[in-house]
Amino acid sequence: MRFSTYAKVGRVPLIQAVGVQKRKGEMSYTQTRELDPAKSGCFRCDNYRTIEFLQYMPPEIQEEATRRCAGCPHAVYRTVTREVCRHSDEHFGNAPRLKAISLKLLMIYHFAEPDERGFVIGISKKELAEILGCTVRSIGNANYALEKYGYIRYCQEGDSRDCFHVLLNGYKNYGLSMKEGGQGYVTFNREFLQEMLKIKDLNQLRIFLRVALEMDTNCDRQKPLVTTIDYNSLRKFLPDYCKPGIIRKALSALSRLFQVVCKEKTVSLKMNPTYHGRRNYESQIKKCAAQMREYVSELNETMSRINKTHQAKKMINVEDQSRLIRAGIYPQARHRTPSGEWIYFTFCLEEKDFDDLGVLCAVYDIEKVKKCLGYIYEHYLSKRRVENVGELARGLLEQQSRNEAVDFLFANA
Repeated sequence: MRFSTYAKVGRVPLIQAVGVQKRKGEMSYTQTRELDPAKSGCFRCDNYRTIEFLQYMPPEIQEEATRRCAGCPHAVYRTVTREVCRHSDEHFGNAPRLKAISLKLLMIYHFAEPDERGFVIGISKKELAEILGCTVRSIGNANYALEKYGYIRYCQEGDSRDCFHVLLNGYKNYGLSMKEGGQGYVTFNREFLQEMLKIKDLNQLRIFLRVALEMDTNCDRQKPLVTTIDYNSLRKFLPDYCKPGIIRKALSALSRLFQVVCKEKTVSLKMNPTYHGRRNYESQIKKCAAQMREYVSELNETMSRINKTHQAKKMINVEDQSRLIRAGIYPQARHRTPSGEWIYFTFCLEEKDFDDLGVLCAVYDIEKVKKCLGYIYEHYLSKRRVENVGELARGLLEQQSRNEAVDFLFANA
């Protein structure tokens, strides 16, 4: 299974997934007729004290006291309405919670290259079971739990028992502004996912995910990735049985994600910068944008040299021509000028285009983006002007990912 380098996960779904799920139940109401002791004057009756301690009286006294109350001419009754909540999972004893497999699956689906709607195609149960070290049946149960609580929707791929599709609910709204209804998202990198999948203790997994969520906005590399939390704050999103001793035990397992120091009243967690998704993501974007800027500059210089060589009616340098061909730019992409000469049009990209390409390199792969840029030059830029090269490249790369997923489905049908 292929994981993307970075993934965005909605803040609200992640907070809900880490916290304890509430039991769902059906509310019903019952009405009964009950004696009103005050209006009936029970407190003034000599039989009241006997009724109050009825279970401790001899059988004959119990029978006589009960008979007198039942036939009391002063009895006043009232209608009492009671609210009853019947839980569908009452027979399990405890409220259902997302287990470790469900939490890990939710993270994996966000790394499985979902499209702009949050749709992931062609996921293999067997492959997931191998990754998580569990059974195929456990994957099915985890998917059922995620769908039950509204995180995903999933369906089988035709008649296949192994492959299925997943839709991440609300994924398309992750990047919207607050005015548009967006609630923000957290950026994770693939290194974080790989270390997270190694965690065995469910409570440690919950704590690490929640702390990583809170540290997401700490993008200043000069600031340390450290937080100190008291046990009462941690227990707000952990099960009731998680006393300080159990929390310390859960965090005692070593992990590369965080360095943990447990004190009497607080816990200090220091995150390894390697696993901070947003810092690495923003750094990667700048680095990739600079590389794409240099790459396009070299191609422009090469095309300019070829144009000058051709105008001078000299032999074109074979190495220059080969460089363009390797970049996906072929001789047929040249244009004839009014004077009848064949020339290449150089790239005219703006700073925004390079920023967009840097983002795509961080998400997909710089070599894929370079190939995509060559395809855009060959089929678009060599024929007409493109207003937004980055947006066009994104659409082409997403289409390629969908086609690869479809090829995977047919290959495993």
